[in-house]
Amino acid sequence: MPDKKAVNNLHIGLLVDQFPNIVQPYIANQLHSLERANINVQLFSRQTSTSNTLQPETKPVKLKSAPIYINANPDNLLGNLFSLPLFNSTYIKAVIAIIRSSHWQQHGIKHLVRNIILARILLCKKIDVLHTHTLLSCFEYLFLRQNFSIPLVTTYHGVTPPGVPTLAKSKTKLVFETGDIFLVNTQSARDDLLTLGCPKYKIKIIPQGTNLDQYPHIKRNIHHTDKIKLLSVGRLSLEKGHKTAIKTIALLVRQYPDIKYHIIGDGPERSSLELLAKQLQLSNNIIFHGFLTPDRVSQYYRSCHILILPSFKETQGTVLQEAQASGLAVIGSKAGGIPEVIIENETGLLFDTGKENELAKKIKSLILKPDLYEKLTVQGRCDVEQRFDINIICDELISIYTDLIHRK
Repeated sequence: MPDKKAVNNLHIGLLVDQFPNIVQPYIANQLHSLERANINVQLFSRQTSTSNTLQPETKPVKLKSAPIYINANPDNLLGNLFSLPLFNSTYIKAVIAIIRSSHWQQHGIKHLVRNIILARILLCKKIDVLHTHTLLSCFEYLFLRQNFSIPLVTTYHGVTPPGVPTLAKSKTKLVFETGDIFLVNTQSARDDLLTLGCPKYKIKIIPQGTNLDQYPHIKRNIHHTDKIKLLSVGRLSLEKGHKTAIKTIALLVRQYPDIKYHIIGDGPERSSLELLAKQLQLSNNIIFHGFLTPDRVSQYYRSCHILILPSFKETQGTVLQEAQASGLAVIGSKAGGIPEVIIENETGLLFDTGKENELAKKIKSLILKPDLYEKLTVQGRCDVEQRFDINIICDELISIYTDLIHRK
């Protein structure tokens, strides 16, 4: 347990690209857990939430300290730079160092302006540790580590999905050389980071926490005569393996014609997945819901029987913990870090990645063995309470922050 006096004096700067963000709930969860622990948290974001067909507008998130949105518009340069009453030698030296650095030359004048503005804001606030959630974001804020010697923590959430900007090798190397600590949620993610060149001594494994208050455990039973409800939650992209699950439903529907498979999420593969369901004549069995708010997702956690995570790539699969906490049985592929968070035949079931025949057998075993189903739902919840409770994870995170400050 972190020292209470040290915790009350701790000031964390959380650096993100967009807030709130419906596809990054871990940001809000981290903020709330730190605030509950009486940590002083200031969030800095480049932009507020945006809405489009794939990502609806998110609800405002209530925080003790309002997020600071960094206006990096060069047209408002004077207004941004001189809005705060701070002119001293430290700030002037920092500005000179930022201008001399190669960062803004690579990213343009807008990047330079944002760096100067953020440096000005940070000097008006007491920030002990900076925390980012992507390697790209870490690179963009390296100037803060270099010019102010503020410890920089980066959480690595796994291989960057297709279409998302990535860092060049030279920049990635600089990130690993300059950043202080890189957090991963599983051994699998740690191996990925080592492959990218991160020093072993800078990596620490901390699972992504689950707020158990948001997912109350609902006891339920399953029987072969029930209208079985299956569920998947996640981005509709190739690596998530939804095609495997849809082909599995085609096998199960012969024996269970009333089976329903609810797919929550959106992404580039939605149209092809809908076409596949239509071709397999599963339009009455598979429901595509698109993105849903956390409250709506929780409703499906409460009403379904089994959660399926058929991914080909996955670092932790936090939907597994959310489902287990809610009382569902879970079945996951043997990809990435999933076998680290599912204990086979104790807290869930595993199947060989991409094998719909095996997945179908696992689902049938839960339908035909209600005792096994009940065992997994009870022990799944207990496992989440012991290993993934967000309050436990928060204490570990605070210990890392305080250790970095002591080292500094």
